[in-house]
Amino acid sequence: MNAPKYKYRTKREDCGPAPWHCHCCGKQQVAFINHSRENIGDGIFNGMDCVIPGLYSDESRVIWCPKLGRGDLGSDNSISGESQQLITKAPVWNDEVESLVLDFKGRTVLSSAKNFQLALEKRPEHVVCQFGKIGTDKFSLDFRYPLSCIQAFGMSLTTMNWA
Repeated sequence: MNAPKYKYRTKREDCGPAPWHCHCCGKQQVAFINHSRENIGDGIFNGMDCVIPGLYSDESRVIWCPKLGRGDLGSDNSISGESQQLITKAPVWNDEVESLVLDFKGRTVLSSAKNFQLALEKRPEHVVCQFGKIGTDKFSLDFRYPLSCIQAFGMSLTTMNWA
C-alpha cells in the first residue's frame, strides 16, 4: 500500500514583501512527511518519517528552497547536514489491554490510531513531538525545538486519515 506523502511550504523569511520578489515563487519547504503502516501483534502501527530543514551552528534554521540549489526536501540527496530526520516511536503490543501502547510520560491519553510520538533519528530517546487523543474529538499536540508550530501542526494534520 502506498502511503501519502506531504510537503508543507511557507513564505521564505528572507523574501521581499511580495511573492514576485522571492527566488522560489514565495514558497519554502518546511517539512516532508512519509506515512507507513506496520502490523504489530494484533494491531496496526501508523507511522511517519519526516524530514525538516536543519539548523546552522548559530541555531538559525536552514531556508529550504529548491531554487537555491538544495533540491526537494523529500529527495534522497536532502538527507545531509542541512536537514534532520524525525522518526515515529513505535508502540508495543500489550497483552493485558490487547492493544498497542505508547508511553506519553504522564499525559493522560486515550487509545487512538492517530496518537504518535516523533523523535530525532540520531537521538531516538529524545521525543520532540507528541500528538494524543485526550477526549471525544479532542487532541493534544506537544512539540519542542527544533520543530516550529507550523511543522508540528502540519504533521498532526496528516494523521486525519489514519484508522
